[in-house]
Amino acid sequence: MKKRAISIGLACLCAVSVFCTGSAAKAEVIHETDLEEYIMQEMSDARILGMGAVVVNEENELYCASYGMAERTDYDYVIGDLSQSFTAAGIMHLVEEGEVSLEDNVSDFLPEYTKAADVTVRELLTQTSGITGEENLSDISVSGKGGTFEYAYANYGLLGKIVEAVTGMTYEEYISDNILDPLKMTSTYSLRDSLLTEKDLIPAYRNYFGFPFLYQYQYEENDWMPVSSKHLISDVKDLGKYLQMYLSGGGEVLSNESIDELLHGDVPVSESKYLPGDLFEGRASYAMGWMEKEVGGQDVLYHMGAVENYTSAMILLPEKDLGIALLFNSADAIAGSGLIRKLTEGIVAIELEQDPVDIDPDSYIQAHVIADGLMLLAVFGSWMPIFLLGFWRRRRRNHIGSIPGILIDVLLHLVLPSAVLLAAPAIVYPAALNRFVPDVYYVGIFAIASLYLGGAVKLIMMIVYAIAGPNEKLEMKWKQMEQEKENSDDQEEGETTGKIKKEKKKRKKKEKEIAESPEQGILAERLQKKEPEALRELSVKTIEPEEKEKKENRTAESGKQSSEQKEEKKPQKSKPGKKGEPGGKPNPQKGEPVKKATPEKGKNVAEGKGEPEKRKKKPEGEKKPGESPEPE
Repeated sequence: MKKRAISIGLACLCAVSVFCTGSAAKAEVIHETDLEEYIMQEMSDARILGMGAVVVNEENELYCASYGMAERTDYDYVIGDLSQSFTAAGIMHLVEEGEVSLEDNVSDFLPEYTKAADVTVRELLTQTSGITGEENLSDISVSGKGGTFEYAYANYGLLGKIVEAVTGMTYEEYISDNILDPLKMTSTYSLRDSLLTEKDLIPAYRNYFGFPFLYQYQYEENDWMPVSSKHLISDVKDLGKYLQMYLSGGGEVLSNESIDELLHGDVPVSESKYLPGDLFEGRASYAMGWMEKEVGGQDVLYHMGAVENYTSAMILLPEKDLGIALLFNSADAIAGSGLIRKLTEGIVAIELEQDPVDIDPDSYIQAHVIADGLMLLAVFGSWMPIFLLGFWRRRRRNHIGSIPGILIDVLLHLVLPSAVLLAAPAIVYPAALNRFVPDVYYVGIFAIASLYLGGAVKLIMMIVYAIAGPNEKLEMKWKQMEQEKENSDDQEEGETTGKIKKEKKKRKKKEKEIAESPEQGILAERLQKKEPEALRELSVKTIEPEEKEKKENRTAESGKQSSEQKEEKKPQKSKPGKKGEPGGKPNPQKGEPVKKATPEKGKNVAEGKGEPEKRKKKPEGEKKPGESPEPE
């Protein structure tokens, strides 16, 4: 009995061991070969310069690599919007310590923000405070609708200030002591720490007109994008450790309940102008610094980040026990950012054992060709009024008070650029336009300034013309040109009318002649019987004579032209000169031979070239031999 019990125990132990081994093996299957082949191929098609990638499970780093310009895996990147999850983790740490409640108001910690006094900590974490994306920390007005999602950097900026107000420490110090140090994240710090920003930060690139340019990122105190919302720095290895905290249920940093609160939320994510990017199709829900979506029947937790020259992404696959972090040293809002999202989706699809989507290698060029074409059109259009100033001057020199002309100039040089300036902030925040699409920003400013400049030049010219008075010569020339144009039009119209009338008159005359013909009655009867011969006869009588007449007219005109050309080519007779000179009589005294006269006229007649002698008229009574007399 005892042996049987021992056997059953050993069997159970083996079964548990096999189950655990299978679970660990499942978590460690990361499809490394497929992953590397996909990244190498699609990186090139997406025009990605450099990137780092890490894949971890709860306990181990399963894969870590760098590609392209990123020669080392310990290169540092600005992680942008991923900073918000660190801020949320810091707040939840304060909640666990009892220093903060999620239902506390902003006024409990930051009384100076009177307009946001009733906003709760939970609303800040879930982006439902009513603060809009354009609001700065220094000027918060809560102008949006509370309770609905709107992505705003100021929400997490206020949370950073709450951390500092509660703890009496800087934001960086508290996050470092309570989040980074327990996780042994030694390469994560803030852009505000100027001593460390140049340490291992990878060179990064900003895009202008489809071309990457090296851009040195420098932190400036910014009320719109504060450090706690946008400006932490890390590398892929440190982010792997950070993701392991979530996979392990908080580890030594947070409780499992806090991790669940951070990752899983029920706030529907709506379209937002400043959301750095969404992954996969379908609507996501927002929690606290994390977004959640179901992909292929599995939960995917993720967040994207971006600044002027860096892009980032982190993903959790809880059912696979996997975490993925991707960092890029470039940013391009027109095309590159969208292609980076496609690459990220492909990597996640591989780990979910699905087919990744291939990136179109022409999509990058096509997007920038369209964008560059529109920008070129805007520049050309804004300078057209300046190019056409000469034409405008001739038209308006003596018509300064022309109401239609003034209206056109006002619409073009005042209303249009002013409308663009007023409407642009409603579409996108100017600071965001300058940071993320600088080429569009500068071209837009140039085009608007050009329209204003053209209007100013025209206004100065109109003032000068008003003082100088009308230009009589220009007025006379303009009237003469108009009169000549009118005369030319009248002449052409008269000639056309005359030809038409002449043709009608001829046709009526011909029809009258045919109608008066005795054969007309017989022809009409034959036409009624639809005899083919009658139709041909009618055409001979009506159409053919007209065609014959037109042909004769053309022949006569061509003969006339040829005779005129012959007259022009005919050499002129040389005038007789003096003796001894060309054209004069020969001088025998000088030894010049005397030429005998030749009967040129007779010769020409004989050859058929000259004019024949005029024949004498016969007397009326004289007859030719063999000719019969005419009957009387």
